[in-house]
Amino acid sequence: MAFQETLERVVTRTKGSSAGLVMALDGIVVDSYARPDSDTDVALFGAEVAAVLSQLRGRGAISLSSGKIEAVDLYAQNFHAVIRFLSDEYFVALAVKPGGQLGKARYLLRQAMPDLVSEL
Repeated sequence: MAFQETLERVVTRTKGSSAGLVMALDGIVVDSYARPDSDTDVALFGAEVAAVLSQLRGRGAISLSSGKIEAVDLYAQNFHAVIRFLSDEYFVALAVKPGGQLGKARYLLRQAMPDLVSEL
């Protein structure tokens, strides 16, 4: 299954989500999907998430003594980002509006991991 198909499946099944993307930590978007009625600027969303993750990675916080970080949730005023790492260099992120189904977003991204990782 292609990245966009997987992202579309996760976004459309998660109430309150507006977009999803697969991106490299250097900020290059591999693929993305946004709901047709979404007001989320996917490129900007991805750049902001990548910048935060790069800052964490630059400070050595991307892995802990208990192991590599698999997932991160970022909470901003206008959106929540549910993030899972696909590899050391790539991640998938889902933009969810406040009040959206964050638990379902985490669950669906976790379930989609085999498909997303196999596409890399």
